[in-house]
Amino acid sequence: MSPLLVVRLRGTVNMYRNVAASLERLNLLQRYAATIVPDTPDYVGLLHKSSPFVAWSRADKDLISKLLKARGHLAGSKPISDEWLKANGFKDIDDLAAKIADGSVDFRHLKGLKPFFRLHPPLKGFGRDTNKHYRAGGVLAENPELPKLVERMI
Repeated sequence: MSPLLVVRLRGTVNMYRNVAASLERLNLLQRYAATIVPDTPDYVGLLHKSSPFVAWSRADKDLISKLLKARGHLAGSKPISDEWLKANGFKDIDDLAAKIADGSVDFRHLKGLKPFFRLHPPLKGFGRDTNKHYRAGGVLAENPELPKLVERMI
């Protein structure tokens, strides 16, 4: 199963404690942070609980590769280096992205790699309401248009 790309789109105002704890478990501590999680019932439950604050969709290899190249960081806010990739058994960033996309490597458990991406607000805006779920005309919750939005946020 392909992993899920999760992006936090709203801040902390009017947030319940259990939702804040869910976002902390997802490593989404600030607005416009993104992460990649496996598609398991546990994570889907966390996503549904925090759906008023996040959007998610399936992540493909190309999008993961773009995120790693542009926004992936090691500890100390250093960019991903070839030495780190070779030390962890990857040929290049595309190889790492392919292994994350097919589920053989868990993004959250790579040592030294930060488990989130810091993104910009999207160029030319959201185009939809940021306070509503996708099915109600917004961008939150399960959103098949999220990869296009994230490409504008990179």
